[in-house]
Amino acid sequence: MQSKPSPSQQNSPLQRQMTITLSLVIVSLLLLVAVPMVLISVQLQRREADLAQQATADRLAQSLGDLVAAVQSGQTTLPPSIQSDPRIAAIAAQITAELDALVSETRRQIDQSADPAALLNEPHVLGVMIFSADGRLTANRWQSAPQLSQQTLAQTEIFDVARRGTPAVTLMFAENSAIPLLVIATPAENGVQVTVVDAAPAWQPLASLAVGTNGYLYLTNLQWQPILTAPKEYLPDTAAVQSAIARKTAYRGWRGETVVGHTAAIKNTPWQVVIELPQAEASAGLRSLLILLGAILLFALALAITTARIFSGWILQPIKVLHASAERISRGDLSHRISLERDDELGFLASAFNQMVATLEKTIDDLRTVSRRLLSAEEAERRRIAHEIHDELGQTLTALRFSLSMVAKNSPQSASLQAVQDMAAEAQEKARTLSHELRPAMLDDIGLVATLEWYIDRVEQRANLAIGLDAALDEQTIPIELKTTLYRLVVEALTNISKHAEASSAEIFLHQRDGQVRLTIADDGHGFDTALLARTPSLGIAGMRERVNLLRGEFSIESQPGQGTKIDVSLPI
Repeated sequence: MQSKPSPSQQNSPLQRQMTITLSLVIVSLLLLVAVPMVLISVQLQRREADLAQQATADRLAQSLGDLVAAVQSGQTTLPPSIQSDPRIAAIAAQITAELDALVSETRRQIDQSADPAALLNEPHVLGVMIFSADGRLTANRWQSAPQLSQQTLAQTEIFDVARRGTPAVTLMFAENSAIPLLVIATPAENGVQVTVVDAAPAWQPLASLAVGTNGYLYLTNLQWQPILTAPKEYLPDTAAVQSAIARKTAYRGWRGETVVGHTAAIKNTPWQVVIELPQAEASAGLRSLLILLGAILLFALALAITTARIFSGWILQPIKVLHASAERISRGDLSHRISLERDDELGFLASAFNQMVATLEKTIDDLRTVSRRLLSAEEAERRRIAHEIHDELGQTLTALRFSLSMVAKNSPQSASLQAVQDMAAEAQEKARTLSHELRPAMLDDIGLVATLEWYIDRVEQRANLAIGLDAALDEQTIPIELKTTLYRLVVEALTNISKHAEASSAEIFLHQRDGQVRLTIADDGHGFDTALLARTPSLGIAGMRERVNLLRGEFSIESQPGQGTKIDVSLPI
């Protein structure tokens, strides 16, 4: 029979319930604190990322503004703000080289052209204007509508420089579209020739400047009209981009991926720079933060559940002690006391429980004493009756048989007399059997094992049952009361086997070890369901159990239908 796990070996329903409850409380408190912290952290991370990306746009705008100012002033070296970033410095150097080449080519064409109007045949020349020495416009030729007014040109410094006989160049922007223009002023006969050149191609390398890892930029005027895009064919929906950037939401970029945009105005120009970063890159820090916060939260949840389990176990430990002690006492160990030194209700309960068990133990000891006295009285009465039957009735029957045998000598042919003799012999035999069954005298005279061998032999003859006995006892150390109990247990067991088990054989093991006597009786009968004993208790088995309990022993019975029955008894000497 398998024993039920003790409370210390199993997770009790109360502990599971308390662990779940404490876990829910801790997790709820944790979430109550963690969720706002996560939301605040996410908002801070988003703001930090937004500020960092805006700072990138501002740095680019600062560098481009410095580059435009350098070109307009004719500086030959790049400003420090550009040189500090190798990528921007390389692009700026390339743009400067393109502008220098464009100026050189245009001036060569001016020198070789006898008719200024012929310059309009060059694709990069947008217009030519001739001014007299006093600043009056004498000729004005453009490939398209004028993009610079006479007043604007007349107010430039290069106009005065060229009027004094020195060619000069500056960078200006078309008034109607903010397209970059190179304005080249050269001395002419009795005046100044101003040649306006499209400088947009020279700024195209700027479109190859990478922003971040996979981001890019493009330029628009302040009215969000594209100036420079990458690729050239890309025409962004500037209205949608402007709206998305203003709302700080993501939108579709020119590669078709979701991007986040930022803008910054470029000083010294009517331009603004627009940078676009893939949303995955822009939110990489946020994603890392969420992963970290998720890991921390999972760890905190696991720690909360573990803490709740440990805490519930600590709270329930006294209850487990009470439970284990109650189970131990319920198994019959009334000498056990609950060790729970506490100054609370559980301590008072343990003290009251110990007092109750002490009272119960005393009551049971008193009942055992009474029962043992009754059994001793019963055995004494059996011994007296057996002695009376054996001595008084046995002697009387012996004398009767002797008298009948003397009479039979005088009437050897009397059938009636012979029948009376047989009846007397049978009565004498029954008296002897009854005397032994009441209390075999040999149990006191020659010992337990010999008495069991005698009784087994009688049962084998009467019940056609093969019985084996394996006994190893030091009978000098075993009190007569224990011998009597062992004998009665064997008698009751063999009686039940012969009457109910329909067995063909039985085995009896009787051994003494470590201050205990172990008795095992097993048969190969049809067996039964031991659960039936709780509903229909057997008087024989109940009597056996009671005899064992009186001597503070242990009694168990195992049986299954079709698999025989086994009785185990352990009695202290």
